Amino acid sequence: MSLPAFDYVKAGSVEEASRLAREKGTKAVLMAGGTDVILLLKAKVIKAETVIDIKGITGLEGIEFEEGRGIKIGALTRLFDIQTSKLVKEKMPAVIRLHPF
Repeated sequence: MSLPAFDYVKAGSVEEASRLAREKGTKAVLMAGGTDVILLLKAKVIKAETVIDIKGITGLEGIEFEEGRGIKIGALTRLFDIQTSKLVKEKMPAVIRLHPF
């Protein structure tokens, strides 16, 4: 299985990633690490002319709780961090039960 051709863009900010995603529309996919996106592209499950990499954008990771709004999980937060988060366990225990390790 070979990887199809696509343009690769490493976004430097949320604004840049948003602009590129709007411009490219359904012909683009956002990538925050790559493993899933690359496998899906190889298997032709998804098609993209442009891959927009958001991995290097600071401030997109972490887990926060805001009273009245709930938990915010950043796009670059690792699954392991979600699974082991005391905050997630306290406020959203169903998430921990769904993904035990």
